[in-house]
Amino acid sequence: MATNKKDCKIKLYLRDAHASNETPIILSVHFNGNRYRCATGLKIEPAKWDIDRGEPLPIKENQKTIKTLKSYAAFADDTYYYFRDTVKDLNPDTVTFQTKFYEYTGIEKKESDKPTKTGKVKLTLFEFIDKFITDSKHRQSDVTGENIAHNTIKVYKQCRNVLKEFNDSRYRVNFNKLSLDFFLDFKEYLTDTKNYHPNTVAKYIKTLKTFINEANELGYAEITTHKSKQLKLKPLKTFKISLTENELDELYKLDLSNKPKLDRARDLFLVGCYTGLRFSDFTNIQPENIQNGFIEITTQKTGEPVVIPIHTRVDAIMAKYEGKYINSLPPAISNQKLNEYLKELCQLIPSLHTPIDSEQKKNPKVKTKGPKLIKPKMKFELVSTHTARRSFATNNYNKGISASILMKITGHKTESAFFTYIRSTPKENAQRLRELWSMETSYLKVV
Repeated sequence: MATNKKDCKIKLYLRDAHASNETPIILSVHFNGNRYRCATGLKIEPAKWDIDRGEPLPIKENQKTIKTLKSYAAFADDTYYYFRDTVKDLNPDTVTFQTKFYEYTGIEKKESDKPTKTGKVKLTLFEFIDKFITDSKHRQSDVTGENIAHNTIKVYKQCRNVLKEFNDSRYRVNFNKLSLDFFLDFKEYLTDTKNYHPNTVAKYIKTLKTFINEANELGYAEITTHKSKQLKLKPLKTFKISLTENELDELYKLDLSNKPKLDRARDLFLVGCYTGLRFSDFTNIQPENIQNGFIEITTQKTGEPVVIPIHTRVDAIMAKYEGKYINSLPPAISNQKLNEYLKELCQLIPSLHTPIDSEQKKNPKVKTKGPKLIKPKMKFELVSTHTARRSFATNNYNKGISASILMKITGHKTESAFFTYIRSTPKENAQRLRELWSMETSYLKVV
């Protein structure tokens, strides 16, 4: 039932897609980078809802609900056009948008759902955040339609904990104290006291804004200070490396016969480099996942089934460990320990002693008028378990394999997400271009 326009998107979703009984149906409107959620006043059992299509199942008992929801979607259109064409306002606040929508639909919002203007709320800020986190485990994103990712919930919890530390150390935080000064002080606390990376600061400020937006939309608060331009923190671009085919060759050929721990770590890492799996998946390949020359596994992070052809080098590694371990692969070790071994391993490769500007930014901690640039690191210092996945995507894409094919293996759902994994230095790009030109010249000579 979702409708899409050039600059407006309307969707329906369930408040709790895993509820055992009826759960509220929410209407979500996106335009001009803003999101507005409005209660429809309707409820439905999840078993009678089509999650993929975002609408009730077309069964007889749902016909009245379907008709009503279609009319509400039309009223959401009217609301959008009212703000765009009549009042020329593409950024109405949530309460203003909801008020106009309810005016059009005739829905009477319950008094208990209305935002208060006295500063009194039904829950404290931390009670609300805790409820938000608990509810997120059973909710679907109104953007993707999928369950909220485990890592997203992890960030919610991290933000909540650091906010609680800030609360206990210098601020008594609640909804009625979320002034611009509070947000700026919290930002300073994250930067100067916690010494967090600017991208981590931006992540936590964005997460706190998510909490506040939800509180506004559900009527627990009426806050606008978090929309200040002073709090629009643009993440800094960082350069995450990948290893080239030549560098992987050097790693594969290292003689580690006298270093068994590094030998197993190297082999385990290479399994990741030639499968494109995340650490949590390439360290959890079971015998039943290996079928007729393919690895068939359901990824832990997204629950997506992927099928990957077994690379000749993975095949060689499996032959090396056959009979030693049940899956014929090197035994899993912790992410932290593997990262430690990788630094030691890659330091043995001369070509990885290349300086890399890992962060194209100035150091915000240097208190001088002209901030100094962060000193570049050697490439071997930047290798981590996730480098394996980026190496797989980059090397195979550079070979000419289409993004659509690789995405079926990496499990990415959008090209924009996939292309964040394509990592090549300017010199590597130039080298690749030179190779293509050389092939072109050779072809012309033959012709």
